[in-house]
Amino acid sequence: MNRLFVLTGVLACAIIACTSSAYAELKEEVETSAIMKKCFGKNGLCGTCIAQGKKGDWEDAAKTAKEFYELIEKLPKGEPKKGDKEQFVKKAKAFGTKVKAMKTAAEAKDETKFNTAVKGVQGACKGCHTAHR
Repeated sequence: MNRLFVLTGVLACAIIACTSSAYAELKEEVETSAIMKKCFGKNGLCGTCIAQGKKGDWEDAAKTAKEFYELIEKLPKGEPKKGDKEQFVKKAKAFGTKVKAMKTAAEAKDETKFNTAVKGVQGACKGCHTAHR
């Protein structure tokens, strides 16, 4: 009888562990709106990074841009609210390239490249939002 209780307990723990892991992966994939809010909401990473770069605070701009880029890299795993998933992935990856350019310029403390990259990031919103938001 004790073996049955132990076996049931072990089985329950295994099920909980597997379910928790699968849920965490799923949750990461569908949090597109949370990523966008963190990056572009009030006090978002994008605006913060731009302000830091304009002040010449390249160390903080590079740190912020790195965090911004790491989040944007996750966008292709998300689901669009509307439109074709394949096109969403393509646009999200292209956007990631623009954010990476911003990160690289901030790390290099290159104001000209940073400003060019910022324009690219800011100009990329409408194309994706029109099709997928």
